[in-house]
Amino acid sequence: MNDNKILIIGYFGYETNQLDGQTVKTRNIYELLKKHEKELGTILYCDTQKIRYNISSIIDLFRYVSKCNYLILIPARNNLTYLFPILFVLSKIFKYNIIHIGVGGWQKEYFEKHKIQRWMAKKINVNLLENKLVKNDLKIKFDFENVDVIPNYRIHNHLPNISSNSDDDFLRIVFMSRINKKKGLDIVFKIAEYYTNINPQKITIDFYGPIETTDEDYFFEQIEKYSLTKYHGILQPEEIYNTLENYDILILPTQYYTEGFPGAILDAYIAGIPVLVSNWKHANEFVENGVSGFICEMSDVNQYIQKIDELINNKNTLKQLKEGAWEKSKLYSEESAYEILKKYLC
Repeated sequence: MNDNKILIIGYFGYETNQLDGQTVKTRNIYELLKKHEKELGTILYCDTQKIRYNISSIIDLFRYVSKCNYLILIPARNNLTYLFPILFVLSKIFKYNIIHIGVGGWQKEYFEKHKIQRWMAKKINVNLLENKLVKNDLKIKFDFENVDVIPNYRIHNHLPNISSNSDDDFLRIVFMSRINKKKGLDIVFKIAEYYTNINPQKITIDFYGPIETTDEDYFFEQIEKYSLTKYHGILQPEEIYNTLENYDILILPTQYYTEGFPGAILDAYIAGIPVLVSNWKHANEFVENGVSGFICEMSDVNQYIQKIDELINNKNTLKQLKEGAWEKSKLYSEESAYEILKKYLC
């Protein structure tokens, strides 16, 4: 076995089994590298969530840091602001390489305001971003030279059963994400209101995901208004694809303009269902409009309804979109992700 020691630091969410885009991506990186441990060396990890519950785990963190050759940091904003500078300084003492893996598409806006972190990020081994637009933004605006792209990926062996709904005038819609208003809940409930008034037998909308505490009352008030909406709790990773392929389309009208590559979209592709999404900053990089799904303007409810009606009335279009979604999923394989990571770990 290679005698390298590779430490992954991020929000794994193991203490509370939190499942969201941040924790899933962090766990996927760890799982991918563990599969190649014989080639790469010993893979260690530190869950920053654990530090909240057990301060003594900071001792473990510094012990691992002092012995590693490579440190992979997968930070949200707070860890990039507060933890990254500490790890950067320690890297000069203990002589390890830092690989920063970005989650989301907010790094350009972040580095505009945080000059110290920007200077440090330009000095590390590499910044691996989720999409090409952020990479280009950092290169052009801030003269980053150490940037590359590693998009979201999944480790799976799922083969979807691609078919259109047998009911010609019915569409099964699924929302799977963090349940908060900024993910576009108001758009989804306006769609529910429209079909309730026109014909509630046209669609169903099922929700899966952790509920943001601040939006819990709003969410359940809306759910109770409409017979065509239901909440089904949080899906465990092993349940996602078999559940999603029971639906016709995933809806994600996110209002986060700097959203990166939402994992829910990739999960939908792997399950063989297309997506109906808002036109956020990076939408066109990950959703091929009319091929793997539809992109609608941020708050234009009528556009969403128009696309839903189109799919209700034309099941051939729906089947073509499902095939396009499955083809799109093949672009985000674990093999391609590993080849990118391996370049910076050898």
